[in-house]
Amino acid sequence: MIPRITCRICSEHRPPTGRVDVVHLTRKALLLCVCFLVLMTEQPPAAPTPTAKTTPLPRRAPALRPGDTVGLVAPAGAIAESVFDQVASRLARRGFSVISFIATPRRGYLAADDPSRLDALNRAIHASEVKAILCMRGGYGTPRLLDGVDYEALKKNPKIIIGYSDITALLTAIQRRTGIVVFHGPMGQEFVGVSGPNLTPRARDYFWKTLSGDMPPSPSWVKPPRVRSLVDGVAEGRLTGGNLSMISSTLGTPYEIDTREAILFLEDVNEKSFRIDRMLAQLRLAGKLREVRGIILGSFVNCGPAGNKSLSLNDVFLDYFYALGVPVVQGYPAGHGLRDHLVLPLGETVRVDATRATISILHRPVD
Repeated sequence: MIPRITCRICSEHRPPTGRVDVVHLTRKALLLCVCFLVLMTEQPPAAPTPTAKTTPLPRRAPALRPGDTVGLVAPAGAIAESVFDQVASRLARRGFSVISFIATPRRGYLAADDPSRLDALNRAIHASEVKAILCMRGGYGTPRLLDGVDYEALKKNPKIIIGYSDITALLTAIQRRTGIVVFHGPMGQEFVGVSGPNLTPRARDYFWKTLSGDMPPSPSWVKPPRVRSLVDGVAEGRLTGGNLSMISSTLGTPYEIDTREAILFLEDVNEKSFRIDRMLAQLRLAGKLREVRGIILGSFVNCGPAGNKSLSLNDVFLDYFYALGVPVVQGYPAGHGLRDHLVLPLGETVRVDATRATISILHRPVD
């Protein structure tokens, strides 16, 4: 005899009668109900224990020594072949071998068409004898190449890569895809005075000592009065950043900047304060200011107010940075329009002491 039981589950699937009926169940239906009740009372599996958040160690290229080979490239704006020759001659006097990876012919504001510039850059990356790649100039064009760069080859054979301005797009992409320390610093044409007066002796000294590993980790890399505090405090973190226009233009792409637990460096040129405001708003809305540990502001040449009723550049900086609760320094000598242009190792660990207005590089950025 099949037992008579009341089953709420099954009764709810019968036509509504205004009451819960006593129903007959087959053995199969009874088993289904029992299984359902077991599943409903079973505890969900425990969530995995979260692991501690760790920052991966940077990968460093070998130090650059006399006798090594430097590759010259122009992934952005056009530059005369004679300038390649001048820079190659200057490097040769320092004891380096030089290979010029020249892409031609010029196409408008670009050094050459995209396939030719990309091929020249990748040939420099693939050349096993090339220990450092020095970009000749900025301008525009580097973002057009990012999805064709051979990042895997760089991972296998890390090289020193130097540039700034439009080259920020390439430096940021390399950091994201390889973790290799790259260098925001003077480009080829600045060593021969093509884009303005020659670099100062100090800028040259910093450049070569940094790339050779002869610049020791410094407790006070840059001291006052050049650097000054905007928001006091002390912080350490992985250095990242570069040209603000390039950083904002690559947001939302696979090559966008990673600012988590970072010291963010920013510089720009010929952007009035309302445009700087717009780009900083984009960074904030994209969440790129949320986890920064500190901020270093470099040169902002010709980036003042657009008129009497405009906000000053400092007004804009304070609007975005003061509430973050992190140290902010300004006036670091890096970026456009500087003879005393000091190199910065992006991806390396730095300390910002805004209270004392000092910036320290905590490790040698090359092996």
